[in-house]
Amino acid sequence: MHEKKKAKYRVGALELGWTDKDVIGGPVELLGPETIPDVHNLTMITGVETAVDRSGFCKDVCGFEKVVGFDHYFYYQIEDWHDRHTVISERGLGYLEDIDGKTFLVRHKPVAYKDQNGRQHPLPKGMYADLGAGAYILAYTIPPPTYIEALSIPHSLVASTSEGNPTPVELEPNTLLGRMDNVVQAIDSDELMRIVGDKVVDPLINSQKQLDLKARHLRLTRKNSSLASPIVRLLPQEVNDKTPRQRGSIIFNSQTNRLQCYDGEKWKTIAWEEEE
Repeated sequence: MHEKKKAKYRVGALELGWTDKDVIGGPVELLGPETIPDVHNLTMITGVETAVDRSGFCKDVCGFEKVVGFDHYFYYQIEDWHDRHTVISERGLGYLEDIDGKTFLVRHKPVAYKDQNGRQHPLPKGMYADLGAGAYILAYTIPPPTYIEALSIPHSLVASTSEGNPTPVELEPNTLLGRMDNVVQAIDSDELMRIVGDKVVDPLINSQKQLDLKARHLRLTRKNSSLASPIVRLLPQEVNDKTPRQRGSIIFNSQTNRLQCYDGEKWKTIAWEEEE
């Protein structure tokens, strides 16, 4: 069971991969982008002399960990190549997982595949393309090509993290939609406090103005909690049939100018001695 992840449909990740062809739906081990120009030779594939800048083929530029990381879903395309042609390809929703110190692309929710003739076919739930029969695998991130695929995560809406790159945002229960760490995402209560805590809590703590609350009760639920103040003032209260009667309640009776406590049956006056 993988941890709960948020979506980050960023493009730009590209690595060679490997998967066991005998394990249907198995994860794809990511082998890095450094040798892609040697294996995926564009001059041989296109028949046109093509110069390649190898400096961009490094994990710090296009590695999956760098572009999307372990904490997010992303939209992937996996291509199985052999003899300058794509044998089969698959696209869908995936995430990264570390297994024994190696990084794997987990094919969480495959959506469609293309056969060697370029014909596209939908993948029913639980079905996968048969990868691993070719000479090598290319894995990279793509934007979802359709709205249906962009909304493949339930309870989500489509936003963007970069121009022309739709990203679904799943709204979990009791969350707000917002932008944090340069990502449009669902914001839970803890994350909301990170955003507004200093702007709301600190002014409240430092305020010397009267704080008026319309709440009927202020309940401290922690065991052995206490309310400490140099002065505690009870507003004068007239006792009548409408006066709330809860065991343990203390009031200052405005009719008798006495403190009274309700014992569950009646109000009892708290006695004190007059100072000389």
